[in-house]
Amino acid sequence: MDENKLYKPFLLYSLRNRALAVAVPFGLFLLTFGAVKGGIIKSTFFPFIDRELINISVKMPAGTPQEITLEKLDYLEAYVWQANEEIRKTRKDSLDVILSVDKRLGPVNTNDGSLNIKLLDNEARQMNTTEITAIISEKAGKISGIEDLKYGGGSHFGMPISIALQADNLDRVREVVEIIKLELKGLTDLKDVSDNDPEGIRELTLKLKEKSYLLGLTIQDIIGQVRQGFFGGEIQRLQRGLDEVKVWVRYDKEGRSTITGLKDMYIRTNSGAKYPLKELASFEIKRGIVGINHTDNKREIRIEADIAHSDVSVSGMISNIEEEILPEIFEKYPDVSYSFEGQNREQKKSRHYPENCVN
Repeated sequence: MDENKLYKPFLLYSLRNRALAVAVPFGLFLLTFGAVKGGIIKSTFFPFIDRELINISVKMPAGTPQEITLEKLDYLEAYVWQANEEIRKTRKDSLDVILSVDKRLGPVNTNDGSLNIKLLDNEARQMNTTEITAIISEKAGKISGIEDLKYGGGSHFGMPISIALQADNLDRVREVVEIIKLELKGLTDLKDVSDNDPEGIRELTLKLKEKSYLLGLTIQDIIGQVRQGFFGGEIQRLQRGLDEVKVWVRYDKEGRSTITGLKDMYIRTNSGAKYPLKELASFEIKRGIVGINHTDNKREIRIEADIAHSDVSVSGMISNIEEEILPEIFEKYPDVSYSFEGQNREQKKSRHYPENCVN
């Protein structure tokens, strides 16, 4: 086609009607901008990039022995191979989409573990990682005993949904965290909703009874004797040649391995009398605190979630959360503030030049 038959008449018409030639593109720009802002055209600043590796991370309660953590990893691995078998049956070439599973414990705590799943290359696989993780997650279901279970997700830029909550009162922050987590779990486009405020190991707290004070005992007196009985106390040092040998005494393994043994141990008073610990103190078992995060001298807890499908608009999801979910919650908790972190913070940073950048 001769370009003069189309281009030349259009150019001449635009030159004769300059106002219209400027108004039409400007109107289309405003229309597009409004469609993006209104959510008609969805956008994602950090698009989904398919990979050939899936990571499933497991976090058990603090203090869980490695045998229990490994047992849960074995349980998950069995469902990974079940998912592979199900997918393989649907393929004409009957190829395995899951090539290997690398099971890891730790590396720091025995209650942490992960499965690194190597997949068939992208072109031959014919399905993305979110579809595969969805099948594995559906087969595994809800696994009892696991505090935090994440199927892949995240990137070098952080989680797609990351909300940091701050307040002076940690209990108030925890209240809001549970409310927001419940709301986010109700959104079908999100998965793996969690926070960075896990409970610590179980701790036994002693509270003195009135009888202890009447006998002249303090909490330091009782804790000191408990420590000697269960951890041990040095009673003698022996010199053997050039070496010095320290002699420590404590209860045998059976006597210091149960709470009953602790309750039945005898506490000696200043007068030499002995009383069972259960007569002098009450006991309370509760989970401790792993750590407390601070931002600007305020307590902080961060909520994170991943997108459930590769076509979900992260920007649209954040706008929906900020406009539909958070206002009603923070109206009831005005002393708690929030900010979006993760990919949203990286997106805002990339839109502005650094302060020390020279144009």
